[in-house]
Amino acid sequence: MTILDDSAEELKKIEQTINEREKNLAADGPARLELHRQIGEQLLKAKAIARKTFDDWVTTTFNRKHEWRCSHMRLAKRWNEILQARAWADAQSHKLAVVHSVDGALELLRVWEEACGRVTSKNKV
Repeated sequence: MTILDDSAEELKKIEQTINEREKNLAADGPARLELHRQIGEQLLKAKAIARKTFDDWVTTTFNRKHEWRCSHMRLAKRWNEILQARAWADAQSHKLAVVHSVDGALELLRVWEEACGRVTSKNKV
């Protein structure tokens, strides 16, 4: 087996895992956001394997746009900070404390960073 074969096999496993997580997205609440985080983690793994062909792999495999993969990977990379932001939002009784979407979690992160005086950027992946 060659390195390319190993990479292709690993990408196939990642594809299967992401597809399984997406099937379960009917879940609501924190479980839903956790599934999105897991998708982001798998995308980060795939990016490390596919490197220059990653964008094409995501587009071809999942028929998803650039924004989808970026937001999921950002969610995974910033997960611990998002958990801190959720704790802050709970303590503040902030309306974003109960978000269960990727965009909602990233918006909460932005609001929390602003409230804490952190300089924010797009936090690119």
